[in-house]
Amino acid sequence: MRLLITGVSGFLGRHTALAAIKAGHEVVAVGREPLSDEMKSVGAIEFIWPGWPTQILATGLSELITQFGPLDAVIHLAGDPHYGNGPHYYEANVVPTDLLVRSIEQINTTCKFVLASSVGAQDFPRVSSSRLHDE
Repeated sequence: MRLLITGVSGFLGRHTALAAIKAGHEVVAVGREPLSDEMKSVGAIEFIWPGWPTQILATGLSELITQFGPLDAVIHLAGDPHYGNGPHYYEANVVPTDLLVRSIEQINTTCKFVLASSVGAQDFPRVSSSRLHDE
């Protein structure tokens, strides 16, 4: 499968990309930084998406598909992993996810989408919360 994985410079993204490549999948890696030497050495394909992460455009996804062919799945692991909410959390996590989903819908409606979020997505105090939460 051809997978687009975001967040490959982070812990979860890096390990997911490495496992996918080891399993024989082709990984197109998107991030804010150039790929690490480790990612390059195992064959991850670097894709610099104009405007990533807060102003991505569907044209970037069109360019990717033109260069590498259609995607089978997107695994979206990028974002700010810290607890919190408000404008920073919204801009770092919600906006890129929304733009990514909209871009994919415009180009490839059969593409699968996987999202892994962080504890920061839950709007509750870390300590002494009596509320139950289920992701």
